[in-house]
Order: sequence, then structure tokens, then C-alpha cells
Amino acid sequence: MTETIVKAAEASGWKEKWGKLPPFHGIGIGCNSVQTGFPMGIRGGSEAFIKFNEDGGVTVISGVVDNGQGNENMLVQITAEELGVLPEGRTAYHSRH
Repeated sequence: MTETIVKAAEASGWKEKWGKLPPFHGIGIGCNSVQTGFPMGIRGGSEAFIKFNEDGGVTVISGVVDNGQGNENMLVQITAEELGVLPEGRTAYHSRH
């Protein structure tokens, strides 16, 4: 991340502009990071709870967000495989978000 910040500052002329712009104008640098992959002992939103329904169906409750990568379908498929049930129609996904 440090390399990215340095390159952004250089490309924008941040040092040359800092403190030299007219009143109510400025230049800044913002950054953010997202933890992905193995959590290294830090708990993320990847846990899931399984609820067995009275009709024999299964509900998956998780904090995992479906951001277009198919995360909801992935959890349904894993749950169905682990429990030995069919994923079609009897396994539902609900986000805790």
C-alpha cells in the first residue's frame, strides 16, 4: 500500500500543491484496504449458521455478502453437499446484513 500512496502523491503533484491552494481548496490522499483470503485468526464475515426447517428444508444464515461472485450459491452448494441434501428449492440463503 505504501508504494501505491507514494505513486499517487507523485502523479498528483501532492507535495507541490499541499498548503498552496486557495482558501477552501485542498488536496489529500485517502486509502482503504480489505482483508481477503485466510483470516490469520481475525474473524471476518465468513461464518454460517444452518437452520433445519420444519418442512425438512435447510436455511443458511451468514454474513457473507453476495458481491456478484456467486457467494450465495456457493454457500447453498457447500451446505447441500455437506448435509447430503439437494440444493434446488429446499436450501435457502439469508444474509445477516
